[in-house]
Amino acid sequence: MNSYSNAVAGVQSRCHLYVVEDDADLRGMLGGYLQKQGLEVTAMERAEDVFPSLRIKRPDLIIMDVGLSGMDGFDACRRLRAEGDDVPLILL
Repeated sequence: MNSYSNAVAGVQSRCHLYVVEDDADLRGMLGGYLQKQGLEVTAMERAEDVFPSLRIKRPDLIIMDVGLSGMDGFDACRRLRAEGDDVPLILL
């Protein structure tokens, strides 16, 4: 392993992601892939679950479906920003 690989491995072992997806198969596939890459993943089915979880363990990144039932990804993003939260967010 070269120094770049060591640096990346060190960063990955510290990264914690939320994967928010209502399709169980897609949530499992994406979460499983990210875990195999050495990332810590918390998977959720609903955007509403993100907000209480932020108080328990804050992620380094949230990956969220835009087409969630209930609160969709866009509404969740607006709420996060309105509450002053600047956690990085990828909407799919």
